[in-house]
Amino acid sequence: MKTNIMKKVIAAVLSASTVFSAACLSFGAFASENGPDMIITEKIVGVSEYGYESYIMVDENGNEVIDEPVISTQGNADLPAAYDSREKGVITCVKDQGRSGSCWAFASTSAMETSSVIEGIDTAEDADYSEAHLVWYTHNRRTEDEADRTHGDGTDVTTNPFLKGGNSKKAAATLARWSGMANEESFPFNGYQIDSMGNYGEENRYTTESGSIIKSWEKLQTESDVKQWIIENGSAVTSYYHHDGYLNFSNYAYYYPEEADTSHAVTVVGWDDNYSASEFKNAPEGNGAWLCKNSWNNDWGNRGYFWISYYDASIGTFEGFTAMAAEDYYNNYTYNGSYWQTAYGVSGKTQCANVFVADGYETLSAVSTVTADPGISVKVTVYKNLPADYTTPVDGTQAAYTETYIANEGYHTIFLDEEIGLEPGEIFSVVLEEYNSNGITFVPIERGETFTCKAGQSFLNYGTYKSGWKDSLNEGYGNLFIQAITKCAHHEHETVKIESTCAEAGREMTVCTQCGEISSEKMLPVGQHVYGSWSEYASDGNGNETSTRSCVKCGDIQTKTFSEGNVVNLGDFLQMIFSRIMEMFRLSFKR
Repeated sequence: MKTNIMKKVIAAVLSASTVFSAACLSFGAFASENGPDMIITEKIVGVSEYGYESYIMVDENGNEVIDEPVISTQGNADLPAAYDSREKGVITCVKDQGRSGSCWAFASTSAMETSSVIEGIDTAEDADYSEAHLVWYTHNRRTEDEADRTHGDGTDVTTNPFLKGGNSKKAAATLARWSGMANEESFPFNGYQIDSMGNYGEENRYTTESGSIIKSWEKLQTESDVKQWIIENGSAVTSYYHHDGYLNFSNYAYYYPEEADTSHAVTVVGWDDNYSASEFKNAPEGNGAWLCKNSWNNDWGNRGYFWISYYDASIGTFEGFTAMAAEDYYNNYTYNGSYWQTAYGVSGKTQCANVFVADGYETLSAVSTVTADPGISVKVTVYKNLPADYTTPVDGTQAAYTETYIANEGYHTIFLDEEIGLEPGEIFSVVLEEYNSNGITFVPIERGETFTCKAGQSFLNYGTYKSGWKDSLNEGYGNLFIQAITKCAHHEHETVKIESTCAEAGREMTVCTQCGEISSEKMLPVGQHVYGSWSEYASDGNGNETSTRSCVKCGDIQTKTFSEGNVVNLGDFLQMIFSRIMEMFRLSFKR
């Protein structure tokens, strides 16, 4: 199903704004004359046997808001006629989802792995991230930690979450919370023994041990966009309706001629504009196909890969993931434990903001947000030092300003032109002004799935012609999807010393007291053994006399042995004689 907002629908909305304004009146909390012009909400269509969860967006009256297909079959002279990311050495191994309904997690994880390789975070041989971790925390979003800013958000599905299904949109929301990526070794996937997975605790929720965190998730709009994305980022994710009856098993070329709800997610790693229509079981109307990586093991397809026709009528949207290095960042300020299901629309410009309290000495480096439609111009303003009794997000001092254009719908990280220092307990805000020149500007916000929101966290201003800032809580919404991403400011350091041992050198380090980063280090020389006293000489039964001593620090043993004819120092000789005399007395008394 296509889910972007169709331009001609927006045009109809704009031309009949009074109708939509009246429709908004039926929404209770949204019945303000200063409320949004339109509200769209996700509606789940169904979950397939492979695990893909398809959805549509509907307006406040339940009418589907759809998009015309945007993937064309027209070539672009600036792009190669054929491309295969495997030849670039950036694609990771084919995996096996088994009997699970987790295709969406495998496709999303594969895309993250590939981007991590391209970004230099990992290698294609070593990048093996955990689908099990991603599935578990996508379906178990509710944290038990009351100090967590997302506490109260989301739902738990502890019974067979690996059969429940999902999509890349949900995967992106989990990763945007910095819940993953984890390593496969720590959270292995076994699609044939599903009960062996899951029940991961709170201590594992925010692991990013792979070293990779999400940078963006974007819905791509045209065939050229998809191809350019694959060239730059290695792969994209798509879905289609799978039925074995339409698969040519001799060469694993697939073509489904009718529109249908998509049922299976795969990773797209290349294309061939000249892939012959005759290669398919039922010939499409023209040449051309996408090269796809599946999650059904190497034994399926062409070592896990297959071709799907450009003309396949069931192909859904194409989405792309990008990664960035977790080690570069320290904190992720977010109120979002759920994924976005609702967006409000405003004609013209609209403002939205989140207010946070800094945990420590940090540097605000980037912000992230979710857009519900392509073509959004965004102005980002950061305010510092808001007073404790603030009533709007702009009550502080402006500290940063950045403008950008976001071409695609999705999750985006926006890097500030200048990083901003924060101190513990400081109240700061991230304010976004958004504008879509093609029609209504849609802003995703929590509503629908279980969520919590506190007063003073999220604010919205429906437009310049409306009546100013409103607390999201008072409008009947939850939190906005705006996050603040920081680095550690390394404000204070301490010296940590690990003493040398007899076996290895010690270290003296200068360590950040907040994040534990080591800023300087020097090695200390290996220590000397400290031995105890020599033992009394004893016969080994072969005419040798042996004495030993051990290091009191590491247990290293020294041995000295002498036999008849050897030169022995006087002390050792007397000790030996004394030992023999004592042994004779012992034996005598024993008799």
